[in-house]
Amino acid sequence: MQEKNRGTALGLLRQTAVVLLLGAGLAACGDKEAASTQAPAAGQQAEGATTAAQDEGRKLAGYVTAFNALSNEYGLKYQAAGYLRQDFSKATANSTLGFSVSNLDRPLDSLKQARGIEGDRYSDLDAIADRLIAALDTLFAQHRELDVYYSSNAYKDDGVAKGKAADPAIRGAFEGALAALNEFDDALGRHLDARRKADLDKLKSQDNKLPYYALLNIQLGQDLVSALVEQNTTGQPMVFETTDDLAAQLQQAATDLRNEYLRQKDAAGEQRKPAFAYDHLAGAMIDVLAYYRNLKQDGDADRIGGMVDAYNRGVASANEL
Repeated sequence: MQEKNRGTALGLLRQTAVVLLLGAGLAACGDKEAASTQAPAAGQQAEGATTAAQDEGRKLAGYVTAFNALSNEYGLKYQAAGYLRQDFSKATANSTLGFSVSNLDRPLDSLKQARGIEGDRYSDLDAIADRLIAALDTLFAQHRELDVYYSSNAYKDDGVAKGKAADPAIRGAFEGALAALNEFDDALGRHLDARRKADLDKLKSQDNKLPYYALLNIQLGQDLVSALVEQNTTGQPMVFETTDDLAAQLQQAATDLRNEYLRQKDAAGEQRKPAFAYDHLAGAMIDVLAYYRNLKQDGDADRIGGMVDAYNRGVASANEL
């Protein structure tokens, strides 16, 4: 397997997390609709429950945003790899050295904002976030001390003495942040999967099926593309028995989404029509399927990159809803 496909795979895993924000938003809208049909007292209770659910959704969304940014192509792993590959035990004034925390400030802010939202439903994420925040804060503190030192090549004057003294703390912070990010990935995935299933059950019972079909397409698209990415990272020959079943389910879900969109669009007449993003989402999943069938036919692993791109377009459309 080519290294570029590994990079594409990592890109997919980052983007699939974004998608669950759609489910959280749609579920919250469903809660509001339900609350509006209640008697006043019951409606107030429902509204209070909706507010709590929205806070939980905001926290989860903030954590997803932070995770996506930390995991992107030039995020934490990239910055850590750039630093950790430097061997300070052998570094001299003639070495080329550096220390960057670029692209980590905004995700750190997102992480802190999400951590500050009250609620104990995501206490496991909070605990991991605390460790991740501490490690990143250490990196930024060290960077403030060493930015000019490295960028001006001042380490050539002191034989890297200051850099070597700081190296254990920086190395430990990067390693701690990476370990926490991996734990965060696992815990976040469990919460997102659980929320997605709950959201699907809630949306399925509503009269308007478009939100349900949208989230179902996202789920099935994620499952299909992630399964292929995982296979591709093993370097073993592709096996399509399991993914063929997922592809068939996605085919039906994309068809249902497009047909329901067209039905509601026609029925709307001069009234407000359903959001065009629904049709864009269906089209993106249809493109995923087209790339999948080409992959089966010619075995070109680059087709998975096309699936990732098409899926990500679907994510972008879903996030407009």
